[in-house]
Amino acid sequence: MAQSLRKFFMVFALSLMFLTCFMFGACSNGGFKDNPAPSDVVVGNGSLAVMKGNYLYFVNGYQSYSDVGKNNQEGKVTYSALYRIKLDANKNPEKANEQYDDQGNEIPDKTRALKNVDILASKVVGFEYMGLYIFGDYIYYTSPNDGVDKNLEPTTQYIDFFRRKIDGTGSAERIYTSKAEGSKVSFSMLEFDGDVYLNILDDQKLVIIKNVKIRKEIENVSSALFINYSSSNETVTDFNKDVYFTRDLDSNKDTQLNGNVLCKFNLKTMTCSDVYKDDDSTFSLKQLGKTRLYYEKTIKSSGVSTAKLYAVAGAENNALIGEEEITSNTYSNYYLCPDQTTTILVYDGSNILKISKNNTETVHSSSATVIKAIDGYVYFTTSDNQIFRANYQTVGGDAETIVGEKAKVGQTNFVNVTNEKLFYLSTNQTNDSIYLHMVNLNDGEFTDYFVGVLEPKDYDE
Repeated sequence: MAQSLRKFFMVFALSLMFLTCFMFGACSNGGFKDNPAPSDVVVGNGSLAVMKGNYLYFVNGYQSYSDVGKNNQEGKVTYSALYRIKLDANKNPEKANEQYDDQGNEIPDKTRALKNVDILASKVVGFEYMGLYIFGDYIYYTSPNDGVDKNLEPTTQYIDFFRRKIDGTGSAERIYTSKAEGSKVSFSMLEFDGDVYLNILDDQKLVIIKNVKIRKEIENVSSALFINYSSSNETVTDFNKDVYFTRDLDSNKDTQLNGNVLCKFNLKTMTCSDVYKDDDSTFSLKQLGKTRLYYEKTIKSSGVSTAKLYAVAGAENNALIGEEEITSNTYSNYYLCPDQTTTILVYDGSNILKISKNNTETVHSSSATVIKAIDGYVYFTTSDNQIFRANYQTVGGDAETIVGEKAKVGQTNFVNVTNEKLFYLSTNQTNDSIYLHMVNLNDGEFTDYFVGVLEPKDYDE
C-alpha cells in the first residue's frame, strides 16, 4: 500500500511539473527549444522591449509599483511579467487565431492570442522604473523590491536588479537592490571588451558593478549621467568608458570655497578622479552623447552669476577639452541630436527647439513630452494620449501622427523608438489595463500591432 501511494504521488508530481512547464512555455531549468543565435544583433537595450534576432523580449503590461503589494513573487505574476515572442519574417507578431464573420470582418479572438509566446520571468517587470538589456547569454531587468520592512509592509518603492539566461535555463539572479526609492535612482548598462557594467546612481551613491561580482561605490555624488547603446553592433567610444559625475565641495580635501567638482569614473580601471574644479564654476549635467558631455555651467564673476550651456569632448588635469558654448540661454529639458555634436533639442514649455551655437529654430509648437530623437526625427507624446514625430533636420513641416489615441503618457520610458519600430504602452479596449503595442515605422502606414498576452478579465467581448 505504501509503495502504491509513493508511486501515485510521484506520478502526480511529475504531472504537475509538466503542466507547469506547459503553462509557462519552458521549465525553469529545461529552457526553450528555439533561441536566437549568439551572433544575432540586439536592438532596444535600455527600454521596455528588446529584440535579438527574430525574438522580442518585452514587458507584457504595466503595473504601478505602489499597487504591487506582497504579490511580486516569482511564479505568481503574469500580467506585468517579462515575456518573449518569436516574430515572423517581417519581424512582426503573428496572430494565432483569426476569425471572420460572413461579411469578411475579423472577429476579435477572446484571448487575442499570438503565436510563439513564452514567459521568461513571472515577476513585475513592467513598472515605472523598468529597463531591459541583453548582453551575451543574459537578459537584465528590474522589478519592484519583493521584501518587507520592520513593520512587514512591502518595500516595492526600491528597485531590484536581476539577470537571467535568455534561453530560459536556470533561475533569476539578483544583482543589486537600491537603497533609495525609485524616483531617486537612475541606471544604465554597457558592454565593451567582453565586460558588462551596471551603472547606478542610488540617490547620492554611485554604484558601478562589473560582471555582476565586482562592485565599486562612491559616496556624496550629487549627479551623474549614463548612456545607453541601443544596438549591440555599435562600438562603445573611449569617451563613454568614463562615467561623468559631480560632487559637492568637501572642506576636508578641497581648497575651493565656491562651485562644485566635475569628476569621472573610468570603467576599465574601476577608478575615479576629480577632473575640473575652480572657485567660479558650478556644473549641472544635462546630456551625454557618444563624444560629448553637455552641461550648464554657472560662472560667478564680480559677484554676478551667468549660466550657459556647453559641450565638452573630455576633461582631465583640471582642463576642459574642446569646450564649446551651445547657447547662452538655459532650459529645463535638453535632448540629444544623435547625428550632430554641437546641436541640441530643447523644450521651452510650448515649443520644441533646435539650437546650434546660439542659432535657434522651431521644430514644433505644442504641449509635448520629448521621447527621443533618431534618424532625423524627434518623437514626442502629448497630454491627449497621442504620439507624434517631427523632422528636426528640415524644420517647419507638419508633425506626423504615429499613435492617435490610448497611449499611456507621463514618462519617457513608457515609449521606445528604434530605427524600425516604436513600442508603447496602451490602455486596453475594455478597462484600464495597460499592455504593450508595437508600430512598424517602415511600412508606410505605421501599422499598429498588439504585443502580449491578455489576462482573462481583459478578453474582448
